[in-house]
Parts: sequence; C-alpha cells; structure tokens
Amino acid sequence: MSTTIPPTHPASKPPPDAPVIELKEVGSAIRSRAHDIDIDQGSKPSMAPTSPIPRSKFHLDTNKIRMLSALYTATVLGLNDGSLGSQIPLIQQTYFGGNSKSGYGLASLIFLTNTVGYLLAAMCCGSLVLKIDLPRTLVIGAASYTVGYSFLSAAPPFGVLVFGYVFIGFGGGILNAGLSTYIASFDSTKRMSLFHSMYGVGAVIAPLISIGFTDGHIKFNYYYMILLGLSVINIVQLYFSFRAYSQNAITASATTVSPSMKATLKKKVVWITAVFLLMYVGAEITIGGWIVDYLTTVRHGEPGRMRYVAAGFWGGIALGRFLLAIPTVWLGEKLAVIIYLLVTIAAEFVVWFVPSLIPSAVMLGIIGFALGPLFPASLSLVVHYLPVSYHATAIGFAVSFGFVGAATFPLMTGEIAGVRGVQVLEPIIVALCVGMLCVWLFMPKDTKGARED
Repeated sequence: MSTTIPPTHPASKPPPDAPVIELKEVGSAIRSRAHDIDIDQGSKPSMAPTSPIPRSKFHLDTNKIRMLSALYTATVLGLNDGSLGSQIPLIQQTYFGGNSKSGYGLASLIFLTNTVGYLLAAMCCGSLVLKIDLPRTLVIGAASYTVGYSFLSAAPPFGVLVFGYVFIGFGGGILNAGLSTYIASFDSTKRMSLFHSMYGVGAVIAPLISIGFTDGHIKFNYYYMILLGLSVINIVQLYFSFRAYSQNAITASATTVSPSMKATLKKKVVWITAVFLLMYVGAEITIGGWIVDYLTTVRHGEPGRMRYVAAGFWGGIALGRFLLAIPTVWLGEKLAVIIYLLVTIAAEFVVWFVPSLIPSAVMLGIIGFALGPLFPASLSLVVHYLPVSYHATAIGFAVSFGFVGAATFPLMTGEIAGVRGVQVLEPIIVALCVGMLCVWLFMPKDTKGARED
C-alpha cells in the first residue's frame, strides 16, 4: 500500500517540481540496505567493511562455539594419528602373522596411500575454501574421514584397508588446513596453539585406548568403529557450527585480489613453511608410528607398557603447544623454533646412543614437548608475512603439503626397517630435525610489533 502526505494545509503542499515521497519506497530502501549489511559472525570487527556494530552476546557465543567445534575436530584427528604406533603391530599381526620384516614393508603401504590423500588435499584445499566457502569445505573433509573409517571398521581385505587411507589422508589434510585457515583469521598465536594442543590430547588418548584393545585381545577394527562414530558426530557439529559463517575474515581483500595457487606459490615464505612442515609432520608421525616397535625390539620393552611411553610422547606435544605458546611469542618465533630444535636433537642423541629403556622413555617426553610448538609457530609467521587474501591458499597448501610428510617418512622408515631393522628410526629422526633447522634458517625474522591475541 502506498501512502502519501495529505495536503491538509497549504504549507504541506510540496513545491511544483518536488517529488512526492512515498513511505513504501522509503521502507523498501531501508530493507534493501539492511539486507546488504553483512555481519560476519566469524570474523574480527576491524575487518568488517561497514560501520562498527556492537558485539552481541550471541556473536561472542557463536565464535566460542566454532572454536569448540575446531577443538573437537582436532581431537578426532589426533585420535587417528596417535593410534598408528599401536595399531600397526595389530594390523601386522592380523594380516601378516606378526612383526615380520615383510610386515614392515607391507604395513607401510598405509602411509603411501595416506600420502596420496594428503597430496590431493594440498592441491585443492585452498581453492575449495575460496570457491565453495569454508563451511562446505570442512564438511567435505569430515565426510571423507568418515568414508575412510567405514572401510577400516569392516576389517576388509588388506588392499581395501590400504585404499581406505586415501580418504583418511584427504579428509585429514582438508580439516587441518581448513580449520588452521579459520583460526589464522584471528591472528592469534594462543588460539593456534590451543587448536593444535587438542590434536596432541587426542594423540595421547589413542594409545591408551589401544592398550585396552591389546590386553583384551580385541580386533584392531573395533577401534576404527569408535572413530567412525566420532566422525559422524564431527560432520554434524561442523555443519551446524559453521553453516552461517561468512568468509570476510578469510577473503577480505579477495573481492579485489583473488590470488591463484600459482601466485601463492611464488611467495618464498609459503615454500619455506611447506618444506619445514613436511619434515616436521614427518618426524612427528614417524616417531608416533614406529616408537612402540623401536622400544620393544631395540630396547626390549614390554609392548603394553611401551604404549604408555608413546602416550607420553604425544602428551609432551600437547603440553608443549599449550605451555610454550607465550614463551614463543616473547622470544619471537624465529629464535624460539631454533632453540626447540636444538633441544630435540640433543634428546634424540640420548635415545639413539644410551642403551637403556628409562632414559629413552624420559627423553621421548622431552622430545614431544620441544617439538610441540613448532607447527603453530610456523603458521603464525605465515599469517604475519602475507596479506589476508593469501591466507586460504597459502595455509591450505602449506598444511596439506606438510602432512604429506605424515605418510612419506613413516613409509620410508618402514621400507628401510624391513631391510635393516627398526633401529634405523633414530638416525632418520635426527636427519629430519637437522633438515628442519637448516630450512628454518631461511625464514625471515618476524618484525611485527603488537600481536592481537
């Protein structure tokens, strides 16, 4: 209905050439303007293109819900990676009749197919975030994880089991990269450290659960039934917590400059971070995947108790990411990472050359503690050096490429162990740590002043 101002008084009549203002048109314009205003519940107010809008309680709660959602996902990811050290001997026993040398090589095919999945994630994660948005990208990653666990929980023939790890690698790469991209939008070292700390918590719990399976002579696939259920929950909670998320924090300048993967890969810091994470994740998963075999075979430990040592390694990673977050900021990421790597190398030499079980167990906890903050520290520097429009493709590529190391180096270790024995673990880990140190020296020094935590 159109309503005009009635001419009840001569003064109320508009001039001859003046347009008649209709309330219908005014209301329509107001509604149109309100529709155009995008209040991004997942980004920082400083990035919003509109005038400042007071934060509501719902806005704050929404951010907390998404962060809790990310922490749950990180825990599920840790439950997978932290279980490899305990599950591989069970898989070897199921399919190959024990820890035979042929079992080392064939079981390491798990890491090979994992590599394929992570490579696929590295190639497409950043593009998925920019083209179909972050929420749907996360759901795709969680769904892929669920498909992989559907294969594994059925205890299929070995070839089918190995194929299932393609989906697990792809889903893990997408979820790690996608959620790291989201958390990077806050430019907060503390948030990034907390997220990756929960990954360590999941990795601590995993071998403890596996101990119960081993002691109870329960088939390995029942563990993956648990992860299958947790992954289904993960799909649902990621969908509902991120479905209204607006990507202004990730693509604030992507509306004018949308960097392609080719443009992103021209950035020096992207390649330094990617290669560094390739070796870091490779060292982390190789230790977690083979340490039980190493301590059992080389140090003659009791298999059940050695899984507690593996849990201690992952516990060190979780504590290191949580407790060293502030010292890392104080020292600066460049110097802090150098110190942590030197501590790791020294502790690795103790495990390698001191032929005693107890010092090895203690040093593994220290190694985990020193390695813990390296992952979030490297991503923090990427956030500082690159414009926000590059974050989705840069972090997506660096994290996914880094997790290729989660499959490549454990695979290489398994193949060599099949010929030379599992004692090759320690020289391989020392070589990876030295390689990380060399690559990190090329990282530019952080010159950013105040940080927003």
